[in-house]
Amino acid sequence: MKWLLTGIAERLLGKLYTDTNWEDNNEKSFDGLLIRARTVVVFEFKGGFLTQEVRYSSDSEKFVDDLKLKFGKGGNQLSRDIGQLFPPGKEGRQLLDVAVPPKVEFVLPILVVQDAMLRLPFVNYFLNQEFQNARSLSPVRNGIEVLPLKVIQITSLEGLVEMDDVLGLDIVSTLFRRSRTDPTMLLFLNDFLETIPEMQQPHRSARFDKILEKAEHEMSMLLTGREPGVREG
Repeated sequence: MKWLLTGIAERLLGKLYTDTNWEDNNEKSFDGLLIRARTVVVFEFKGGFLTQEVRYSSDSEKFVDDLKLKFGKGGNQLSRDIGQLFPPGKEGRQLLDVAVPPKVEFVLPILVVQDAMLRLPFVNYFLNQEFQNARSLSPVRNGIEVLPLKVIQITSLEGLVEMDDVLGLDIVSTLFRRSRTDPTMLLFLNDFLETIPEMQQPHRSARFDKILEKAEHEMSMLLTGREPGVREG
C-alpha cells in the first residue's frame, strides 16, 4: 500500500505519513495520513472478507449486518482518531513525527478494503451511515469539516493512482468533488469517475507496467527457472 501512496504524494503537493502513532503512548493511529495545505486525508486499511454465507445469500439484512460487523469498525476507528486529533475546545493529541498544520479546514476519511465484493453499489452508503453515527460520539472543533467516508476497494485505488500517473488526475480534488456531488455516498464510485472528462482518455502507467514486468519475471524464474518468453532449447 505504501508504494501506491508514495508515488503520488509529491504530485499532490502534500506530505505523506504511513503507519502513524500517537506521541503520548506510541499506540497505533491512522494507517496513512496525507497533509496538503488545509486538508488532511486519513486512511484506514481493512483486509477482511465477507462470509461465504453472506456472499451467496439473497438476504440483504444479513449482508448489511456482516458488512457493518466486519468493516464498520474501520469507519469507527477513523471517527475516533479524527475526534482525538481535532477535539472541540482543547488541543488535540499529537501524532509522533507528524506536523499537522494549525489551521486545518477539511478532513477527508478513506477506508481502503480488500474484498472485491465491496466494490458493489450501496456499500459506501451503508458504511458512511455507520461512520456518521460514530462521528456523533467524536465531534471535532468548529471550523473543521469532516467529509463523508470514502470506501475504496484496493483495485479501484490502484486505478486512481494509475490515472494520476498518466493523466495527472488530482485524487484529493476528485474525491473532494465527489463529497460535494454525492454527500450520502449513494453513487457508485465508477459511475462518478465516468463523469470526469479525463477518464475518456487512454490511461496506462509506465510505473505500473514496470511493476507488472518485474512480477512476471520473478514468477517465471520461480516456476520455470527461465526468463519470461524463453523456451528450452
